[in-house]
Amino acid sequence: QGSGRWRLWRGDGRRRRPPKMTGMTVISYSQWIDSGRTRAALRAAVASGEVVRLRRGVVAEPGDPGAVSLHRLRILGAAPVLGPSTFFGHESAAVLHGLPLLTNRLDEVVAVRAGGGHGAITATLHARRAKLGGDDVTLVDGLPVTNLDRTVCDLARRLPFPEAVMVTDAGLRLGADRTELLARCAAGRGCRMAERAVLFGDPLAESPGESLSRVRFHQARLPVPELQHEVFDHDGELVGRLDFWWRDQGLAGEFDGLVKYGRLLRPGESVEQVVLAEKRREQRLFDLGIRVIRWTWSDLWSPALTARVAAALQRPDAVPRASLVAEGSLQGAGPRR
Repeated sequence: QGSGRWRLWRGDGRRRRPPKMTGMTVISYSQWIDSGRTRAALRAAVASGEVVRLRRGVVAEPGDPGAVSLHRLRILGAAPVLGPSTFFGHESAAVLHGLPLLTNRLDEVVAVRAGGGHGAITATLHARRAKLGGDDVTLVDGLPVTNLDRTVCDLARRLPFPEAVMVTDAGLRLGADRTELLARCAAGRGCRMAERAVLFGDPLAESPGESLSRVRFHQARLPVPELQHEVFDHDGELVGRLDFWWRDQGLAGEFDGLVKYGRLLRPGESVEQVVLAEKRREQRLFDLGIRVIRWTWSDLWSPALTARVAAALQRPDAVPRASLVAEGSLQGAGPRR
């Protein structure tokens, strides 16, 4: 699909509070005028995207014009008018919890209203009516929001299977409980869709690209790979940790995301040094008889990816000796080198 529709916002997968909304200035219309600027200039700034309208009488100057930053700004703008028993939910809750979403899901701020009345849609907020208990909600950076388990379940009920898996994998990695998710998704609209995603979810998938890769392989009925498999050399030294490992075929799969090399950077290390380290790592895998196949985000939207992987799996010419490969796959090991 077009890159604009399928661009991704990625959380980093670590359990922590989402970052503060820095580099952003929220301004009321009166503050704009008091600073000596005109209403005509304000209209022009909104039209050009220099400032973003959050709600009636409030705009913002974003330091980062990315989709998630804009969505967080809109959350800030909507917070003062939420009303009682109303919590940010669905896509907006995902942003606050650090769950990954395709950017075409971030067009509107979504809240869940637990009190009386009906849902409502305004220019700045989509409020849904739903039942919420005390075990469904929490605070993130002081903002009322559905908790992680409830958020994952709500999204898994509505999103297409590939996106639901992307959210579920990240949710499980961040601490969501699979048993709790299954209990929450046992009944109601979208329960079968949600159950399918939750049962398929795997916290060992360390990025949205790895999650979507798992779905593509499943849809193409390819053999199920091991995730985060550790490989050691003759001397017992760790060679690397593989995104995907097809043991019987001696094939490793690596998803190369845009943030991969930045994530592997050590203090004082350049991207070029990381790239060279990755090349040395791949050569060491080759020396052990392990073939490596790589793909990127754009490949996930092409049937050529699974065809290429299927063809590589049919080549039995480089199965590594079992003594050189550690048994099992370990969660939480250090970065690949």
